[in-house]
Amino acid sequence: MAHPRTSTPAPERDPPAAPGPEGRRRSAWMAAAAAAMLIVSGILLVRTMGGGSDAGTASRRRDVIDAETGELFRDFPIAEGARFPWTNPKTGTPTLYPAERCYWTRDGRATLEPTFVFVKEYADIDEDTTCPDCGREVVPHNPLPPEELMIEAARARGARDPGGRDPGGRDRGGRDPGGGDPGSRDPG
Repeated sequence: MAHPRTSTPAPERDPPAAPGPEGRRRSAWMAAAAAAMLIVSGILLVRTMGGGSDAGTASRRRDVIDAETGELFRDFPIAEGARFPWTNPKTGTPTLYPAERCYWTRDGRATLEPTFVFVKEYADIDEDTTCPDCGREVVPHNPLPPEELMIEAARARGARDPGGRDPGGRDRGGRDPGGGDPGSRDPG
């Protein structure tokens, strides 16, 4: 004869214990991390959707020069789609053109401080443009002097050259490239 099945009651479980100090600390860290991620996500969303300055706006700011007065306007805002000549805000006349930089000196050296020049070609004037400081021809998108001359100008001014050397030939840490200490370099 078959034995009837008897059901046995499930053992009673204890209610979950309240989290201890370690559990509360872990929960606090997780909540802080979630809040930080939410803030970073919000910032990225605002920047992506148009908050702040964009590259297009930044590219429409130029150094311009007045063809009549020679007055320089640094970081002048150009309206989207506008073509030169742009209107001078002081005179109301369309006499502003891109300002070209000339980094030459009269003695044939380079300088780190440019002379800003109005290039006549921008105004469809069929004449060469010369720099008032050095006398050299200035053209649209005027090229820099050779790198060696720019480095020499930086050294003369006391600045570091692109290789990170100071005028005495030491690296950024003040060390002699030969490995000696800063005071051991033979000046001659």
